[in-house]
Amino acid sequence: METQRTLINKLRFEDKSDVQTLYQNVGVRKYLGGLVDAASFCEKFENMMSDDGSFDFLVRQKLDGAFIGLVNISPYENKSFHQEALSYEVSYQLVPDYWNKRYGSEILGRIFEYAAATLSLKRLWAETQKANLASIRLLEKMGMEHQEQVERFGETQLIYAITLTSDKF
Repeated sequence: METQRTLINKLRFEDKSDVQTLYQNVGVRKYLGGLVDAASFCEKFENMMSDDGSFDFLVRQKLDGAFIGLVNISPYENKSFHQEALSYEVSYQLVPDYWNKRYGSEILGRIFEYAAATLSLKRLWAETQKANLASIRLLEKMGMEHQEQVERFGETQLIYAITLTSDKF
C-alpha cells in the first residue's frame, strides 16, 4: 500500500531492528506502558510475526525509505459493548521525527481504506490514554467517535470507534 508520502508494507523479520527503536523510545512509549526490555521485545515481535489474526504493517517514507512507524489492526474485545462479530482495533506508533507533520492522518486514512475495502471490516476501534492529547486529536480528526472511558493498565483510557465504508476514505 502507499500514500502520497509513504509505503505501507506487511511487517517482515528484517524490520525487527526498526520496530525495536519504537519500543525503546521514551516519547513513543510514554502512553504505551513504558519502555520494553530486549527480551520482552523479542517476544512481542515474535507475536507480531505469528498468524494470530492481526495485520501488522511497517511504514517507510517513499522518498528515501526512512522508517516512520508501525501500524496494527488486531482482534479487539471490548466487554462494555455487545459485539455480534469479531471486532478489530487499530493502533500505531510513529517515530517522533514524523509527529505533527500529518503523517498520522495520511497513514490512518489509507489503513482505514484497506480495512474497509480489503478486509471488509465494518467498524474499527481504538484505545488511547486520556492524557495522550495528540492521539485523541488524530483519532477525532479521522472521524472516530468517543464511545466510553475505562480504567485499564492503571490509567484512564478512552475508547473510540468508526464505522467504515469503502468510499469514506
